Amino acid sequence: MLPPVIARFRAEHPQVTVEILSGPYDAIERMVQYAHCRSGLCPASCRAALV
Repeated sequence: MLPPVIARFRAEHPQVTVEILSGPYDAIERMVQYAHCRSGLCPASCRAALV
């Protein structure tokens, strides 16, 4: 599901760099917190940690 969305985004916004990083929830949280990336995604199962 994600690859077609990313491909379309890149086609519409060629000036934007898209980089996909992966890791455990706490690593993703730190990357966003310390501005190593602008957004982070996690599965619904980690939602309880956000509340």
